[in-house]
Amino acid sequence: MPEAEVVEDGTVEQDVTETPVEPVPVVEALNPADVAGKTVPLKRKPLKVDGKPLRKVHVPVLATGELGALAARLGDNQSMTHICAVYCDLHPSVVSAMHPDDFADLQETVFDFLPRFMREAISEFRAQVRKAAEQATEATSD
Repeated sequence: MPEAEVVEDGTVEQDVTETPVEPVPVVEALNPADVAGKTVPLKRKPLKVDGKPLRKVHVPVLATGELGALAARLGDNQSMTHICAVYCDLHPSVVSAMHPDDFADLQETVFDFLPRFMREAISEFRAQVRKAAEQATEATSD
């Protein structure tokens, strides 16, 4: 940063020569189909949301730069209902109202689109929940 100079009237003058800014490159997928996402049809129970029919849910492919915002929106809630809702930009009540088989299709698609580190964290969380449920069942059967 250029040095500042105090002039006679007490003001500060500084040479603020603009540093040229490099243009941001236009980056696109080589094959647009790779980032098109996938549409999951609600085959068993289409819904009506705010009076409008919902027959399918679009699952986008997120870029690395979008994962931070996704993680922030997820917070500590790692339920698949919440993850699917946030990922697909739906209200959780919409996902909760889905037929279980439609939700299973959505969950599978969202899970496949998550980056590996998120899939591993979710799998670990699920294993902990299963273990806790098994221990609770064993404790009540004794």
